[in-house]
Amino acid sequence: MKKKYILTLLFSFLFAFSFQAQVTVGTGDVESEEMPIEPYYKFSYSQVIYHAGEINASGTITGLKYTATEETTLANSDGWTIYMGHTSLDQHLVESGSTTVNWVDISELTQVFSGTVTIANQEVSITLDTPFEYNGTDNLIVSVNETSNVNDQYDSSSHDFYCTESTGSYRGLVYYTDSQTIGPIDTSSLPAVTSGNRRQSYANITFEGITQSCENPTAIVVDN
Repeated sequence: MKKKYILTLLFSFLFAFSFQAQVTVGTGDVESEEMPIEPYYKFSYSQVIYHAGEINASGTITGLKYTATEETTLANSDGWTIYMGHTSLDQHLVESGSTTVNWVDISELTQVFSGTVTIANQEVSITLDTPFEYNGTDNLIVSVNETSNVNDQYDSSSHDFYCTESTGSYRGLVYYTDSQTIGPIDTSSLPAVTSGNRRQSYANITFEGITQSCENPTAIVVDN
């Protein structure tokens, strides 16, 4: 009887562990960084770099989650297209001797979602149309293009998403406008390829479908 109880407990644990497979990167409460989108403008585009060491996992990413402020509704900002890709970049760069920002070209990214998102309990949960195979070695770029423009409106300035500071490292690159000049996003379709603002922060995110490796696994010995 004792053996059956222990086995049942172990199977239950393993099932729950796999069911809740996810990795969260960022727990900060920084606002007004325009990532993953800027609801206060009609259109926005962001590219955010997440380091492999922070993710500490590999495998198939099946979904993403973002956390927003309590006021955020996305009433006019719910049309998202999301791209992901591996990168050797640790941060977003500018051209030497200038302020020109270097966007990662869309040809280097893979579209993983396009559609309408919803928010519940301050959380935007997105199931990817195309799961992304993350190698666990390279850094990861997540790029979000918001172009819904419902009734030519935008949301309130108090509507925003939470980010985490990365002092000294420009992990975010953003562009936002009230003119319909973005989408489908391509660096050549930006008003000027050099446009954009770097951010020393990154959007808090949860990657679903992958689980972090245990750095120091402990063996479990079951005694009759």
